[in-house]
Amino acid sequence: MEYDELIRSFAKKHGLDGMEILDGTAALDVDGMRIAFLHDEDSNSLVLLGEIGLPPPGADGRFNELLMQANYLFRGSDGATFTQNPETKVFALMRSLTLTLLDASSLAEAVQSFANTLERWRRVLADFRPPSEPPGDAPASAGEFIPFGASGFISV
Repeated sequence: MEYDELIRSFAKKHGLDGMEILDGTAALDVDGMRIAFLHDEDSNSLVLLGEIGLPPPGADGRFNELLMQANYLFRGSDGATFTQNPETKVFALMRSLTLTLLDASSLAEAVQSFANTLERWRRVLADFRPPSEPPGDAPASAGEFIPFGASGFISV
């Protein structure tokens, strides 16, 4: 399905009358989170993009590390990847979907999954506090938030 046709079909199916496509970009607000739909013509894909936010002061490196570990085998990103806007330094979640494999229903499922993952990471960021001690080999204290358990899944 072509990008414009897919977005129009998705919007019609879900009663999103105000969803417009401008220069290959559309957007949707889900529970107060803005999710952008971008058309990547080179790869014939639709890219979902949502902002996670800025890390708290002093936590940039530790939060970067957490995101990079979550990217490993997509264990904490549900098939999406993390990125950082080079201009604003805002962290974001991004997922590329092949257009030829999508219809309005499969796009809706992908958007729901993406929104759930984005919401979890926004919560992780909101609750994130860098440790008061420099990182080392010592085990985490009882009060330190560890988002991944032994299973590799994010704790909520």
